[in-house]
Amino acid sequence: MNLEPDLSAIVVSYNSGPELRRCLDSVRREAQREGITAEVLVVDNASVDGCADDLSGDGISVLRNATNRGFGAAANQGFRAARADRVLLLNPDARLTEGSLGHLMRELDASPEHALAAPTLRLRDGSRQESPRRFYTLASLLAQRTPYARTDAGRRAKAAHVRHDDVAGSVDWVTGAAMLLDRHAVAEQGPFDERFFLYFEDVDLCRRLAGSGRRVRFVPDAIVEHDHQRGSRAAVPWNRLLRQHVLSGLLYAVRWSPSWWSLRSWRSASVRLGRAGARFALLFALGAVMGLALPLVGLAAALTLLLLPSRRSLVAGSGPALAPGRTAIAASVATLAATGALRLASLPTPEPTELALFAAGASWVLLLSQAVSRSALSALRRRGLFWRTCIVAGPPAHAQALSTALKDNPEEGLSVLGYVPLDPLCGSGPTPRLRDWAHVPEVAADLRADVVLLCGSPDELARMAGGVVALREASVDSAFVLSGHSELLQEEAPAILAGLPVLSLGSGADARLLGGARLATERGAALIAALLTAPLVLGLAMLGRLVFGGSAFFATERIGQDGRSFAMWRLRSGPDGDHGGGRLGEMMRRLHLDELPQLWNVLRGEMSLVGPRPVTPDVYASLAPWERARFLVRPGITGMWQLDRLRRWRLEQMIVSDLLYLLRWSPSLDLRILARTLLGR
Repeated sequence: MNLEPDLSAIVVSYNSGPELRRCLDSVRREAQREGITAEVLVVDNASVDGCADDLSGDGISVLRNATNRGFGAAANQGFRAARADRVLLLNPDARLTEGSLGHLMRELDASPEHALAAPTLRLRDGSRQESPRRFYTLASLLAQRTPYARTDAGRRAKAAHVRHDDVAGSVDWVTGAAMLLDRHAVAEQGPFDERFFLYFEDVDLCRRLAGSGRRVRFVPDAIVEHDHQRGSRAAVPWNRLLRQHVLSGLLYAVRWSPSWWSLRSWRSASVRLGRAGARFALLFALGAVMGLALPLVGLAAALTLLLLPSRRSLVAGSGPALAPGRTAIAASVATLAATGALRLASLPTPEPTELALFAAGASWVLLLSQAVSRSALSALRRRGLFWRTCIVAGPPAHAQALSTALKDNPEEGLSVLGYVPLDPLCGSGPTPRLRDWAHVPEVAADLRADVVLLCGSPDELARMAGGVVALREASVDSAFVLSGHSELLQEEAPAILAGLPVLSLGSGADARLLGGARLATERGAALIAALLTAPLVLGLAMLGRLVFGGSAFFATERIGQDGRSFAMWRLRSGPDGDHGGGRLGEMMRRLHLDELPQLWNVLRGEMSLVGPRPVTPDVYASLAPWERARFLVRPGITGMWQLDRLRRWRLEQMIVSDLLYLLRWSPSLDLRILARTLLGR
């Protein structure tokens, strides 16, 4: 019978010499002293000194790597092989002293809010190692390995960074030479970010635990002896450990800098501009090599990029590759248009054969450059480069499947920070479990998440609409991984993430830019439409007054953005307002002519041209909190629900449809809805 042990001890070795055996002996001795069943896993990073030879057996398992994968990657490798809920991470040059393991185990068991317990580290000379510490600030980070450390301000920053008291309790972070970890508090792939080859992986782990609402406990009564080598202290250019320390410090600063994180949307926009610039440069170079006139080449290259099929900015996954046919057509049309422009300017133009060769070459250059860039990015991501961090949210089963898919597809370059449940009471799902959905913007900010991935059915997505809007306002990218069917969620060729279709829900620079432009564009369009339709409105008003009697215009109370009431104007289309009226009233309602006065509501900023349909106060009062997320935006004159001519949708379906529209909003979607409304389809 293979019972799970009480403890899994993981030791990463690299040319560790005889210290490794002393470390392992201390673990087995303390486990036996405390009556703890323990498994010991040694992950050897291609040692050449034979330190890991002849260790297998007697409760020790050795995992051998062909190359030095770094401390974080090797520790994660051992973590995935470990079976216990309590995982001890121990350096090979560290040794447990009498009673230390028992102290750590009892402290972690007694404090459910703590995910990690760490001991006092005692150096060879009997002094205490500088642990625990406070999270780095820019000043304390500079005080580690720069000339700033020799200034009075640098010395003060470093002194404030280290905690010198021996009081048990919660701390910011601890050195990773010895730490006892609750495995359910970290992701299934392991506790460390493998981009940190060496150094700073411990503070990064503690920072993520703090961001997920868990704590680190310092246990001063637990003593671990540490033969700290301080290999990176020698400040010489050829010190490889020093260079690695500096590189890891820079990576940590970028990873957790609030300023750098706040610029992520603009960094993404810069990448897109850079990609477009690189394509333009390739096309321009092709034309220059062919000896074509540079004005022609520049104009043709720019037009080609403009004519290529465009799509919303992807926040996750890979979009469909450029179609050879469409690319060739775009290059050909752009070349002909550029040639026509040069002829109008009375400038010389190349021969038709040269133009045809340029168009064909341009299409092949674009197709080849995309294929090469995608292959290179996938290869780099498989090596742990250019990764982004993500949070998974949704029903437990869907979230678990998505987390597993991302773990099995490293070329996607997404590292799962944790799981946000929709239901605070659910007890399953991937680990680590973060705060519930109501706090998702704060969770994303605390963990510096690059993207939030939502999963589940369209109805469940609709329930998450309020959180998605909050993420969008906080400029946090979000995307929905489809597992259901909805007409509103369909796209011709959606992006693919780990084999699953994924839809970007819009945020960052795109959402800010488009959201600001939408209000100005809609008011301008409403003003023009009001002026153009004024004769028609006046004519219908006069006709309605003669046929139906009473006032030609009437207003009804409706609930708009943020739950505010407003007067929505309509043309009378029947004796009772908007009922009856014979053929004239039916025609006005079918063609939405009775809603033309609502252009005034658009001009006043109370409504949009397209959006969720405004509801009466009684309906608003009956809606659940998640259903009221549709009021986070201005209501529209037309929308998805209004496209159903027979009004077959129930109120619940209308609410879900409006929420899905809110999540998937884009200018092209608004144009499609307007076109179908005007065409009566």
